[in-house]
Amino acid sequence: MKYLLYIAVVSFMIVSCDVLSSPSQANYRSHTVQKGETVYSIAKKYGTTRKEIYLLNPDAKNGVKENAVLVIPSTDVINSSGAVTFKTHKVRRKETLFSIAQLYNVSVEDIKRYNKHLYAKQLKKGEKLQIPKSVNANNTTGETNTTSETSNTGSDSKSYKVKPKETKFGIARMYGITIAELEALNPNLGESLQIGETIQVPSESVTNEATLDTEKYTFYEVQPKEGFYRLKVKLGLSEEEIVSLNPYAKEGLKEGMILKIPKDEVASNDTVSTVNLETGLSNKSEKRIAIMLPFLLNRAQGDSVNNSEILKNERTMRIALDFYSGVLMATEFAKDQGISVTVDVFDTQASAGKVGSIISSNNFDTVDAVIGPLLSSNVEKAAAALKGEDVPVFFTTK
Repeated sequence: MKYLLYIAVVSFMIVSCDVLSSPSQANYRSHTVQKGETVYSIAKKYGTTRKEIYLLNPDAKNGVKENAVLVIPSTDVINSSGAVTFKTHKVRRKETLFSIAQLYNVSVEDIKRYNKHLYAKQLKKGEKLQIPKSVNANNTTGETNTTSETSNTGSDSKSYKVKPKETKFGIARMYGITIAELEALNPNLGESLQIGETIQVPSESVTNEATLDTEKYTFYEVQPKEGFYRLKVKLGLSEEEIVSLNPYAKEGLKEGMILKIPKDEVASNDTVSTVNLETGLSNKSEKRIAIMLPFLLNRAQGDSVNNSEILKNERTMRIALDFYSGVLMATEFAKDQGISVTVDVFDTQASAGKVGSIISSNNFDTVDAVIGPLLSSNVEKAAAALKGEDVPVFFTTK
């Protein structure tokens, strides 16, 4: 576990977010774009509009990339350090965290912060939530800010008349939002859209059409924690192929995003038989796994800005970190099944020589399996060196 803490620090830089602190910037804050975020989702998060973000960040009109830093007006953001009062909300049928957040002009994270069970459990009809309301600092009478009970679509939306063959999926994709976000803009929306029906949508679209050739293509809704790697495994489509069909996806994938994909890919993957290996678990003795991946920590520097640039430019490092995150998820799942797992992590530095050095200087007698080392030449080196130890090497290639 020698590099475990360092790897965690490097991974954290991907999703870090800093707040400006100088007095002259008191009305603004900085936001580091996270994977899957769009200008629209960021605007909603901070209770502002895309127009205001574009005004402060002109380059954002061309799209935002992961780790880009935006200046955000902080007027409508709830100040968690100030006095907060609450309003009780009873969850109604079809309501989502997003729609409730929109209703009270707060973020989903604000709701979760004061309703801790939502971090682990799904929202249920009939349950009561504590919704935070910030106290107006300029109110000398002690009255709190009131929040409208009706959904406010704001100036960042417009009316749209539904055309023939258009669906929720198509319109959500056209405007770069999720089904939940579309329904939050239109609380009274039915199960299906009616031709000629007028609905609220974001003021700007990300594609030109809400329909597609149903003989060749279909819509796909991105599931929780799905990234390009998982879709590659699930659908057989590379990141480049997905982005070519959905240009807005170059900013990253997010839960609920609607993608246009070839129909054949879904059909072929739907017909694949699946086996639940979980039901066959019998040997639950403690396991020791060695992880060998090219984290390239030898190239990391003390300067976090330079490290962020390295992450952007080093595809191998990004893949290694993503793969490592998946390994950690797998070990947590194993623990849930009653299997204790010890994980040793080694940085191969993308060098076959380093792989040999790791194996020769460490005891692999008690290791049950090696996962890695990602690069083909390194895999061959590891397999040859461990052949006498009878240790299997499981690998994936870049």
